[in-house]
Amino acid sequence: MAIVVIFLAGHLAVSKLSTKMDPMMTLVLAMISYFTKLLVLGAFLLVITKLTAPSTFDRKSFAVVACAITFAWLAGEIKAFLKLQLHMPLPGKAGSSSDSKRDEGGGLNG
Repeated sequence: MAIVVIFLAGHLAVSKLSTKMDPMMTLVLAMISYFTKLLVLGAFLLVITKLTAPSTFDRKSFAVVACAITFAWLAGEIKAFLKLQLHMPLPGKAGSSSDSKRDEGGGLNG
């Protein structure tokens, strides 16, 4: 189960790194992290199925416990997200101070 915890902790590390980044760069970093985790997990599961006998490694219990840990982790993330109070900036109204500053530069009207 350490592999599941390591992968989910990797998500926290990527989130911590991307707090001050541009949103597009955050998306790129999240996608790279996702596909890396997907490839490594696929390789891990392939190694487990090829190198271990079914009698030595109970695959059903591994699957159940991995899913249970993942669902518990996601429930915790959803709970934490719902507790956040995000203050998103709203777009400015027409004729606001940012529009008047742009027009003062002597554009086409000047």
